[in-house]
Amino acid sequence: MPSPALADRAVAAAQAGGWVETEAPESIHDLLYDGIDQWLAGEEDSPAQLWLNVVTLLRQLDRRDAEVSACRAALAALPDQAYFHFRLAETLYRTGLDAEARDELAELTRRGCETDDSILLSLRLAAGRPEDFARRLPAAEAWFASRRQWGEQHKDFIRLLVTTGEHDRAAAMLQHHIGTVGFSPDNLHEMAMLSMHTGQFAAARALFGQLWAVGESEYHLMIGRFSGHLAPYDESLERGFLDRIETAFARTQPVPTTALPDLELPARLPRVVYVSFRNEPLPNDLAHHFVQSGRSVGLDISAYLDSGLTLSGETRVTDEEIARRLAHFEAEMERIRPDVILLDRPEPAMARGLQPAVLEALKKRLGFRLVLITRDSHRYAMAVVEPWMHLAEFALIFHPLSQLLEPGQTARPDKIAVFPVPAFYPRDPAPPERDLNLTFVGNILFPLRYALLSVLLTENLPVSAFYGEHRARHAPDMAAYWHLLERSRAVINVSAHTHDEHLITGRVWETVAAGALLVEQANPATECCFIPWRHYLPWETIDDVAQIARFVQRNPEVAARMAAEAQAWALKHFGARRFWANLLHRAGTALPQ
Repeated sequence: MPSPALADRAVAAAQAGGWVETEAPESIHDLLYDGIDQWLAGEEDSPAQLWLNVVTLLRQLDRRDAEVSACRAALAALPDQAYFHFRLAETLYRTGLDAEARDELAELTRRGCETDDSILLSLRLAAGRPEDFARRLPAAEAWFASRRQWGEQHKDFIRLLVTTGEHDRAAAMLQHHIGTVGFSPDNLHEMAMLSMHTGQFAAARALFGQLWAVGESEYHLMIGRFSGHLAPYDESLERGFLDRIETAFARTQPVPTTALPDLELPARLPRVVYVSFRNEPLPNDLAHHFVQSGRSVGLDISAYLDSGLTLSGETRVTDEEIARRLAHFEAEMERIRPDVILLDRPEPAMARGLQPAVLEALKKRLGFRLVLITRDSHRYAMAVVEPWMHLAEFALIFHPLSQLLEPGQTARPDKIAVFPVPAFYPRDPAPPERDLNLTFVGNILFPLRYALLSVLLTENLPVSAFYGEHRARHAPDMAAYWHLLERSRAVINVSAHTHDEHLITGRVWETVAAGALLVEQANPATECCFIPWRHYLPWETIDDVAQIARFVQRNPEVAARMAAEAQAWALKHFGARRFWANLLHRAGTALPQ
């Protein structure tokens, strides 16, 4: 006769197996049953661990509806396990079921089982309800102030305060903890970035300064050395800039190696659909560029924007809603009957959004050509793109020196083609005065950008920065973004993504299209398209950027001349007609009249 412990384990396994049979998606039954068998073989793990294994696997597979169901089943079997109330609340939040998530968190509060994570989640759920947020905030603030052991939750709390406009509270919380965090490069790095988030630029600069002082750091490799003090600007430095510019203008301009062949558009223009994510929280710039540039040459092109298809991991809806959206997408493609689909940021395998099998079946029915759009073609991108390559006519990348072009990176190197970003700038008949000198506008996901800005914003320099919430306020849509570029004499771009990989990004093409002078981090890829000192000003260190800011302020007519030259060059060699003629030719759409 089995022992009580073995009997309990058998019951737990049977309960979990019964849930798999009746509630889990059939396509993952084998994985779940294997997990139950492994738990049984372990002999020591508790029934709570069994259910934790189940919900962890479901999280890895991003099966949110099933994870909700499994959490409810775990609570039915183990009502005293408060953790599953939090796990259920978290998953309900990830599926957009906020009211139900609040109920589960309320149960944790009633039981006195709150944690750092549950406090944070409660505050996130209240962020869109001002009265509820204001009511919860003091208690959350006191909670994290009392938690002396600095951790990820503290960082998330400070970031949440920033995104909800509570900058003073965020700065106070950071200051409260900054002395308790032990010295290490990682901690200095985190504190410096949070200081930038909270608007404490001088504090950030001091922390970044300590990192610059440590050996041969990434900061040296990616944005150059910085002594802590900017070199003075003088007449000889300005004369050197002007001499280099005049020398570049005096030379014969070679045709760029990346210039697009001067092909003709097909006699019959195909119908094109651009599939990508929604314009939130910031505008989808590539969707704008592709659609508007296509229409400018007469294409019948539209955008199908649904984050549930191409950014499903970041979309807070149920799996059932994702399935509904996929069905709607298929129905729309049946109705539109596109000749070409451009798929921007295809989902990785096993995600719950648009998958290769779905598009393969649709392609067989409708016969369209498929082009994959890869935004940042760094070495890690191929893992996402490769499962789609057999379906696509080709994958379009924007970086002419991408590591994806190197031998061995993909089984089909012949299916990768380099194109410029078709930046479409709507000409303003009465453009605004260029009242901004040197502008940074963009995201600061990469910490090196923080380090650069921490210096530029703590010196008396003619520099403006629009990032984070400030960017969201001043450039919430493409019209406002273009307006910022129109107002700028020059725009700075940071091309380094790692110490050995610089990308040519959309900001390069957008700056040139808007008639501003590009101030580009020294980048061999940019030199494949434009001529340094004639079409843009290159920089290697923070000192360079500071000197360029002063140079542009003192020589606005030189900046305007270089910007106009770059704009004309881009229109000649990379303009919309050439872009679309080459893309459609590569996609094989020389359609009969």
